[in-house]
Amino acid sequence: VADYISSVQLYDAVPNPAADETMISYYLPKSGKVQLQVFDLNGRLVETIQAPDAQGINSLQYNTAKLAKGSYLITLSTPDGIKTKHLEVMK
Repeated sequence: VADYISSVQLYDAVPNPAADETMISYYLPKSGKVQLQVFDLNGRLVETIQAPDAQGINSLQYNTAKLAKGSYLITLSTPDGIKTKHLEVMK
């Protein structure tokens, strides 16, 4: 399905807003170094998530229960670029 995509993609977290957990998915056109991080809206790093680095679509469950209610930014960094998405945590 994603064979024609030539750039890194970060998809919206599902569900969003999230209460206890959310699915984070992204596409890598080639295998390589990946850094997935969660920031608060003040730019403070909340957590670095262990993320798969395989070519294609990668998905992981992220536990949001440990986060305070509010807005966060999920940032995917690769040698080919940086993508950011918004995540809302509800309690």
